[in-house]
Amino acid sequence: MVPKQNLKDLPDDILHYQMNEFLGDYFMDQRVPDTKKVRALFEAFYGLVNNKSLVWFLGSPLIKTDFNFTYYMQLWKGGGDYRIENNSVLVGL
Repeated sequence: MVPKQNLKDLPDDILHYQMNEFLGDYFMDQRVPDTKKVRALFEAFYGLVNNKSLVWFLGSPLIKTDFNFTYYMQLWKGGGDYRIENNSVLVGL
């Protein structure tokens, strides 16, 4: 756990963005059903919150996975954020 400001002070790390893209692609491929209406709903979620992790939480009833999106929601509600690094995931509050 680190202060949230410390996450913002880190230089951009391509791994963080690559992992988020990978996870996003995986979760979007697991949508059930994957119809135009469901894709439009996810696009609307993104337009409202501008945060992919929150989109995954909001759409979680339509994503076939064992991943618990509630943990991110609790982190976000507490004002926290995360960052994926080479050997760890940093959590900032």
